[in-house]
Amino acid sequence: MLLVTGDHMLNRIAFKYFGGIVKPYLNHFDPLKGELSKAGMRVSLHEYLSKMAFVSFMALLLGWLTLSLLLGIALGYAKISSVALAVTLSFTISLILSAAVFAAMYYYPSMSASSRKRKIENALPFGTMYMATIASSGATPSKMFKIISDFSEFGELSREVSRIYTDIEIFGMDIKTALQKASE
Repeated sequence: MLLVTGDHMLNRIAFKYFGGIVKPYLNHFDPLKGELSKAGMRVSLHEYLSKMAFVSFMALLLGWLTLSLLLGIALGYAKISSVALAVTLSFTISLILSAAVFAAMYYYPSMSASSRKRKIENALPFGTMYMATIASSGATPSKMFKIISDFSEFGELSREVSRIYTDIEIFGMDIKTALQKASE
């Protein structure tokens, strides 16, 4: 039985309805593609932009409906002018909310990549010391990567080393190529 997570389902719905809309604008978001990769987010630029557009649209729609109702109640629906003011004001606020959601989602991969980089840099001195100890025992570089990847205390460093190990053992890359791929 295939289990589908909520985020996966959201991505599928977003891509289905917004994939075609965002496709012509993909080249405008090329810097985001690199940030998605650096953040370790395993999603294509097209999928992520679709999700950004979908979530922003939902923030606009739900915000507009909710705020229209709340402002309408607050202003009183007795007059047509109150209804027009509630709808206009709620649309303006929802448009700002939607733009804020889009901006937050645009900058999230960059912030996540920065956090990931910091975590790797913090664990690197300990990881290299541990690797030197393993290497001095005569272990092969591949075995060294396997041991580090299993050592969860290194956090992000272990996850990155695990990807390198997978590239070497599963995909048959040589160590130099796997390290170059990881550095990119």
